[in-house]
Amino acid sequence: MEAENISAYAATQEALWLSTLLNEFGCQFSGPVTILEDYQACIYYSRNPGDHQRTKHIDQKCLFLREQDEAGNVMLRKIKTIDNLADHFT
Repeated sequence: MEAENISAYAATQEALWLSTLLNEFGCQFSGPVTILEDYQACIYYSRNPGDHQRTKHIDQKCLFLREQDEAGNVMLRKIKTIDNLADHFT
């Protein structure tokens, strides 16, 4: 779950940076960026960061994901593993 959360965190950072860059170039970007995740625990933990002893070191990154999801900047959505093209390249 740690690797999936860190990847989702990095994708969120890149999505926010790219949307800001597009806005600076005058391209109006509306709506949240959808980030497709095939690991349900990553989505659950980013929405419900509780007191988990084994995940203390990634809490800040999950909090960032949660804040961006609640603010409407990004949407973490489930994709089936079979439909996830990125898995074929790893």
